[in-house]
Amino acid sequence: MKKNEIRDMLLKMRENLLQEIASNMKMEISHLQEAIADMYDLADDERERQFSILLCDRDREKLELIDEALERLDEGTYGICEECGAKIAEGRIKVMPFARYCVACQSKI
Repeated sequence: MKKNEIRDMLLKMRENLLQEIASNMKMEISHLQEAIADMYDLADDERERQFSILLCDRDREKLELIDEALERLDEGTYGICEECGAKIAEGRIKVMPFARYCVACQSKI
């Protein structure tokens, strides 16, 4: 894959993730407003809120990985395993364009 194709793919993933986060935040705000109106469902609401926070943490982590991949593209180190220094297989890059490790090193980690 060409550097521009990878950058475009990462930027598109980033944009989609940010839209998903914004949508989730809107749903969370709406859900909290409903919860205030119905105090009897607080236990269920708390479980859902904790699940939502967990998802947001995963989204933030993925966003960080995408940003780091964009930095590696700029630095010229993109596609190089951070553990062993080998080139990351193109198939892995296509599936997970923010991968930091080759398959062998990732399985060890």
